[in-house]
Amino acid sequence: MGVNCRSDIARNNCITLLALMRDRARFALKVTDTSDHLPFGKEIKVMIGGLIGL
Repeated sequence: MGVNCRSDIARNNCITLLALMRDRARFALKVTDTSDHLPFGKEIKVMIGGLIGL
């Protein structure tokens, strides 16, 4: 999943936040391989769970 923002600063902030949420969610999602992309369903769980956590 990509990040689409008009502002360069906002895009960088979104990319950083999403990377942190993916990293922190790997244990909860039972994913050990950090080099592989997450499947769509798990990616959505990361995004929704991260936003709920905020």
